Amino acid sequence: MAWIMAQDFVKKRLVSPGSADFGGMFEQSFEDCVTDLGKGRYLVKGWVDSQNRFGAELRSNFTCTLTYLGNDQWQCEWLHILER
Repeated sequence: MAWIMAQDFVKKRLVSPGSADFGGMFEQSFEDCVTDLGKGRYLVKGWVDSQNRFGAELRSNFTCTLTYLGNDQWQCEWLHILER
C-alpha cells in the first residue's frame, strides 16, 4: 500500500498527473523500491514518466517517506522529485 500511496503524493506534485506512468517496482525487486522503516513509516523510491507543461514526456526519479496513521490515512513526511 505504501507504493500506491507514494504514487498519489507524487501525482499531486505533477503538472499533468493524468499522464503519469510509474515504473521502478517491476524493473527491480520490491525490496529496492519500498523499505519498511518501522512504526508505520516507509521509504519509497521509483520513477515516473509524465508530461511537462509543454507536453514533452520527462522521466523523474522520486523518493518519498510516508507514515501510515491508521484508518486508511497516510501522511507524506518528505517527497523529492528529481527530473532527469
